[in-house]
Amino acid sequence: GGTVGTLNADAAGTLDFAAGTYTAVNATAGGDITQSAAITVTGATSLTSDANAINVDLSNTGNNFNTVTLATAGAGTFESVAITDANNMSVGDAVVAGAGNIDLIANSGLTVTGNVQTASGNILLMADNDGNGGLLSLTATSDINSGGNLTFSGADFNIDAAATLAVAGDFDINFTAPGTLCLGNAPGSPGCVIGLSN
Repeated sequence: GGTVGTLNADAAGTLDFAAGTYTAVNATAGGDITQSAAITVTGATSLTSDANAINVDLSNTGNNFNTVTLATAGAGTFESVAITDANNMSVGDAVVAGAGNIDLIANSGLTVTGNVQTASGNILLMADNDGNGGLLSLTATSDINSGGNLTFSGADFNIDAAATLAVAGDFDINFTAPGTLCLGNAPGSPGCVIGLSN
């Protein structure tokens, strides 16, 4: 029932997480990365596809991640990515080469620090899945490129001036609770270049 140290997992096929609490997770798989129960990772989670086009489905609403990054090696790619967090989550790179979608959902706060990209699928970045409000933040190193539709969902939005956005389809901002939209608010700056509230 206690916290285990770092989990290093390498599977030639499907990798399925059982319930557990870890200080860090380094997972490499040649097949889909799934779960049969919620997991908690207090430090960094690294997910790598190293041989095939795989799907990541870590959408249990009881998950509690800290930082998550997806990487590829060899012939590995990602077909779709779905990750859900019960609290706050920071996501680095997540690139889908296939036609699938990227769904990144955190109940309290979602921060994107890297490259989140789809070839033709949709991207959902949600910082509130219970209607009580949450903050979606894009940092200066965020690069969001959707080959389909792009949806931001949350109560508050903070988009750094240096963040880049590109979308082939529709771009929607969904306020789940009364909040603010702050565009061009670099760290340490006194305010927004464009500020809106609903």
